[in-house]
Amino acid sequence: MSGMPRSSLFFRKRSSSRQSIMWLLGLLLLVFVAGMLLLSSLNLTYSREALSELRREQIEEVVGAGLARINARQSALASYTATLANVGESFQSLAEDSDSDAGRDQLRSQLEQTLQAHLLDFEGAASAGL
Repeated sequence: MSGMPRSSLFFRKRSSSRQSIMWLLGLLLLVFVAGMLLLSSLNLTYSREALSELRREQIEEVVGAGLARINARQSALASYTATLANVGESFQSLAEDSDSDAGRDQLRSQLEQTLQAHLLDFEGAASAGL
């Protein structure tokens, strides 16, 4: 060590520690970038799965609501059909009975009013006639 000046030795020591710190910072930066890529990939996978699950639930809700509407409409149509069948049977029995004309005309008028009111309340019926 007697051949080297003291400042040169200090400079070499400082240079090697600087190089070690730079390598350490480089490695830390590399680990940071790799971690960010890993987290980004995991987040993307989670987001895809969450969105597909949400879409599946929305489709199930829409289909369920559509089926409920169809069932409600079918029940309403069945009710309207049963009422119309009852009114039709009343008209048939009125035509077969040959009681007094006054009572028959009054009953026929009531049945026609009932049928007309029912057909006016019948959603989806554009027009009707006998």
